[in-house]
Amino acid sequence: MIATSAGPHTIGASFAGDAQYQPSSSSATLTATTTNTKVYVVDRTARIKSYVVLKSYLYTPTNVLIPGKPMTIKLDGTVLGSGTTNASGYYQFGYTVAEG
Repeated sequence: MIATSAGPHTIGASFAGDAQYQPSSSSATLTATTTNTKVYVVDRTARIKSYVVLKSYLYTPTNVLIPGKPMTIKLDGTVLGSGTTNASGYYQFGYTVAEG
């Protein structure tokens, strides 16, 4: 089993034995944990029908930017775009401000 979720997982190791040594095995626990994150979204002001770049940053609790993680940008709850944080830890999406 591959540990793909947080929580305890069993680690096992075994030796099949040979002509000189008896077989043996043992197990231990791997406790997989997750790290909290925080997202920062940059305020923008733009005229209707103008193009604006929306940016969101993904940080650890100690303010280290996190690259390579999926992000989604929404406007009033509607998804505008999804992508992956770049090497600098942010995702940006170009948007033309709609009328109405």
